[in-house]
Amino acid sequence: MEDITGKILETDREAYRILKEAEEKYEEIVKKAEEDREKILQNYRNKIEKQKTELEKRFLEEIERKRSEKERELEGKLKKIREDFKKNRDRIISEILEIIQDEICR
Repeated sequence: MEDITGKILETDREAYRILKEAEEKYEEIVKKAEEDREKILQNYRNKIEKQKTELEKRFLEEIERKRSEKERELEGKLKKIREDFKKNRDRIISEILEIIQDEICR
């Protein structure tokens, strides 16, 4: 009977040791999984931040390009308006001088 009781106690201790070992392994696995999950999430956060930065950069470059295009376009229009004004001004002055000359010469 003592032999059986001893074997039961030894088996119980062995089962307890195996259970403790399993719990420790489980905790290690959970800890490792959490660390891996955090690394993966941080990796995705970094990629998203990098993409965001690249998109912002491209967006600002596109805005600058369009602004420059509009500025050149407006400068061209302004130059044409100035030229037209200068031509018309000379024509108007010329017409007024002709009218004055006609009036003087009469």
